[in-house]
Amino acid sequence: MNAIRATGRRARDIARLTALSFWKGFQSFYDSDNLTYAASIAYYALLSLFPFFLLALALLGRSTADVGKRNAVLSFVLRYFPAQFDFISKQLDATCARDRFHGFTPARSLR
Repeated sequence: MNAIRATGRRARDIARLTALSFWKGFQSFYDSDNLTYAASIAYYALLSLFPFFLLALALLGRSTADVGKRNAVLSFVLRYFPAQFDFISKQLDATCARDRFHGFTPARSLR
């Protein structure tokens, strides 16, 4: 009978210590600045992707001004995307239709 009580007491102590350690870990994680750091990294990563894509689309449009080059780039890109993904061709057509390049200042020196 004593062995059963000792086993029960030991299991209860292990469960109590486990719950206590989970609670202290949650409390220290919540009180630290880890969530703030993670949010700021995600925010700045997304914030830096938008200008990169703008620049990439502008350079792609300028480099595919020739119809042959444009068709080669479209066939390469559309090989990896669905056939109804005409967003890329519309963007390239709109960029090629303009005679002046309006974009970033360093990209203007590429002409």
